[in-house]
Order: sequence, then C-alpha cells, then structure tokens
Amino acid sequence: ERRQRSGLKLEMWSSQTTQHSACSAKQVAHLILAAILGLFISVLAAPWLRVLHQNTRRWIFHLFGVFWVIIFLAVPLLAVPALVLSALWWSVPIYRWFELRFPLRGYHNMFWSGVVTTLFAFLLVGTNYFVWGIEWIAPFLDHLAVFDEKIKPLNFSIKALLPSLFFFINLTNLVFAVALDKKIAYLMGCPLVLSVKSPRLFDFRVWEYSIWPFMVGLLLAVMRGVPEPIRLVAANVTVVTGCLFFFQGLAVIESLLYLFRVGFFLRILVYVLIAPYLFVVGLVLGLIDYWVDIRTRVLLFFRMK
Repeated sequence: ERRQRSGLKLEMWSSQTTQHSACSAKQVAHLILAAILGLFISVLAAPWLRVLHQNTRRWIFHLFGVFWVIIFLAVPLLAVPALVLSALWWSVPIYRWFELRFPLRGYHNMFWSGVVTTLFAFLLVGTNYFVWGIEWIAPFLDHLAVFDEKIKPLNFSIKALLPSLFFFINLTNLVFAVALDKKIAYLMGCPLVLSVKSPRLFDFRVWEYSIWPFMVGLLLAVMRGVPEPIRLVAANVTVVTGCLFFFQGLAVIESLLYLFRVGFFLRILVYVLIAPYLFVVGLVLGLIDYWVDIRTRVLLFFRMK
C-alpha cells in the first residue's frame, strides 16, 4: 500500500512537471513572438503583453524584461531595439501596479505610467551613455536628422523632442493595450482580470484647462527671440498636451464607430486607411471636440432621429 501511494504521488508529480514545462515553453514562445511584433508594431504587441503578464509566470515575464535591459546596457549594436522592448515590456507591469492600487483612476494611471516608463527609459539611456559614450546612439541620432527638414520652420532639431515623443509612444502603447486587451484575451482563450473601473477610450476627455499649456507652449515654441531652453521646454509641453488632445480625437472616432456599430475588423481597417494622417486627424478632432463637444451633439442627433 505504501508503494502504491508513493508510486501514485510520483506519477502525479511527473504529470504536473510535464504540464508545467509544456506550459512554460508555450509561454516563452508567446513572449518571443510578442517581442518580435514589438519591434515593428508596438501598439499591437502591448495588449498581447498585457494578457501574457496575467497568464504567464511572473518570474518568466520579468526575466524577459531584465534580459532586454541587459542587452541594452551590454550590446551597443542592439541598444535601440533593446530600449524599445525594455520600455514596452516594463510599461505593462508598471501600469498594472497603478491599476491595482488606484482602480478608480484609469486615465490618471495611464498618464503616470507613461511618465514613469519614460523616466525609466531615460535612466537607462543615461546609464548607457555613462558606460559606452555617445558612439552607441550616434547612428540613431543621424537617422533622426532626416526628420529635421520636416520641422525646419520651427528652427530646432527633433532630438530636442525625444522626451515628449517617447512619452507619446509609451502612452499610445498603454492606450491600445487597454483598448484591445479583452479582444486579444478572447482570441487567445486566456482569462483577464480587470480593475474595478477599466477606462474606455470613447469616454476620454482632457482636463478642462489643458488647452492653456498647449496654446502657450505652441506660441513660445514658434516665436522668434525666445531663449533656446524655454523654447525646447515649451515644444515638449506642446507635444505632451497635443498627445492628450490626439487621444480625445481618437475617442471621437471610436464613439462614431460605436454609434454606427462598426465591427472589430472593419474598425481596424478604418485605422489602417487613415494611419498616415491619424495624428493630424486625431489632434484636429480633439481640439474641435474640446470646444464644440462633437460626441454629445452626435448622440443627441441620433436620439432625436
């Protein structure tokens, strides 16, 4: 009887070990595919990572994040893609930390998660610069110089906008992670535990006084005779506040698609078609919605009909 019990325990232990190893191998494969996708389309990799963060062993998920940080600090040739993956990877648990502690403050959690992730990324950049010098990022900066011609009328380099642009990228990844996480979890067949109040994109509205830093920052950024440090700070403030109005414009687009009952795949097609002009369209719609309140007027129109 003792032999039978010990044999049964050994059989159960071996079956559990086999299941755990198979499950771990599947999780690692998903994480590798998400990393490859994150190098090309980070906004689609972000919701995938959000689902994997809740359905993968935490030590495996965090081990991948530490691996990208080590690659960033140790291999200068792979520093730029490793920085992108490090910021993308750690933005998910950072947002989850805010989400669990402040479940009723969805949009605030996104904003501060974007801020913390941006500070974390620039801490890595500073550490890498201290170790390797400017050589590791020189090819990346030379590549960015191509965009200087497009903002030549503003009379400053796009390198000065890197903090606000990186914040915009991090915030965009988080917005799409929260907007698409339920669809990705459904397609993967994985459970997803949400906060008490999960933010919805079509409910988003900027703070009432956000227009003032946007307008003052834009004015100081384009005016002649303003000291260079003030112009650079004003330009970054303009990009950050413009990013918030851009998401309000996306909320308008999402509301219209929801009212017209557009399906998921057709909605993705709409975004793909307007992708080259998405930022301009979203920013203009966000500014118009701030003054005119497009969503309320369209909703009242539909109710009257």
